[in-house]
Amino acid sequence: MPLAKLQDDFQTWVYAGEGDFIKGVAKPPRGNSHERLMIYHHAYYSRLVDIVIDDYPKLRVLLGDEVMVECIRTYVRATPARHFSVRYYGERLSQFLQENEPYNEVPLLAEMAEFEWALNLSLDAADAPVLTTADLANIAAEDWADVVIGFHPSVSLLFVQHGVVELWQSIEENPEHVEPVASELQACFVWRYELASHFVAMDELSGRVWQALNQGKCFGEVCAWLVDKMAEEKTVEYIAGLLQYWLSEGLISKLTVDVNVEAG
Repeated sequence: MPLAKLQDDFQTWVYAGEGDFIKGVAKPPRGNSHERLMIYHHAYYSRLVDIVIDDYPKLRVLLGDEVMVECIRTYVRATPARHFSVRYYGERLSQFLQENEPYNEVPLLAEMAEFEWALNLSLDAADAPVLTTADLANIAAEDWADVVIGFHPSVSLLFVQHGVVELWQSIEENPEHVEPVASELQACFVWRYELASHFVAMDELSGRVWQALNQGKCFGEVCAWLVDKMAEEKTVEYIAGLLQYWLSEGLISKLTVDVNVEAG
C-alpha cells in the first residue's frame, strides 16, 4: 500500500473512528483491533477539547468545569478542523454558542467567547511600527483634513452589549466571585502592545469612527460625518481625543497625507 494511502486511511480513522485502516491492523494480545485504534481516536478528540478549553478561561469560569467540558465536547464533535495547526481550532466557538441550545439562551456566553478569541488573535497578528503622539508634529495643520490613518495589524473591534469587558476584568481579579454587570452597547478595542494583549471598552460612536477610518476614509471625511452625530463645535475635539488615545496606547502604525482624497 502506498505510504500516502496509508496515512490518509489512518487520518480518517483518527477523525471518524472508522474506515479501511483497521483492515491492516494486527490483532493485539488483548482486546481487538477496533479497541486498539479507538485509543488514537479518543486521544485526538480529548486533546482538541483540552486545547479549546485552554483558549477560553473566563468562559470556563462562567459555565463551570463540568458544563464547559460538555460544551466543548459537543463543539469538537460538530466542528471539523480547517487548519493544519490546532492553534485556530477554537475560532468558531462563539458562533457555535450563538446557534446551539442551551447556550444561545444566554447571549453573554457567545460574547465572552468572541472577546477571548480576539485576545488570542491579537498575539498572532503581524508586527508593525507603532506611532506616538510625538508623530503628530510631522503633519502640517493644513494637511489634517486629508490624513488617512493606518491601524496596527493587531487591532480588532467588537461591539458588545453584555458587559463582557468589565466581567472579564472581574473574573481576572476574583474568579470565585462572579456577578453580572449592567448591559449597554459598547465598542471594545483589542490589540497587542509590547507583546501583551490590551483592550478597552469605549462608547459605540468611537467604534463607528474607527470603522470609517479603518476603511480608508480621511480625517476630514470622518469629521464631516460626525457633524450629524453631535454638535459641530464638538466634533474635532471628540475625534482628536480618540486619536490622542489611540496613539498613546499603541493602536496606530501610520499617518499618511493622501492628496487624492477630498474631504466630504
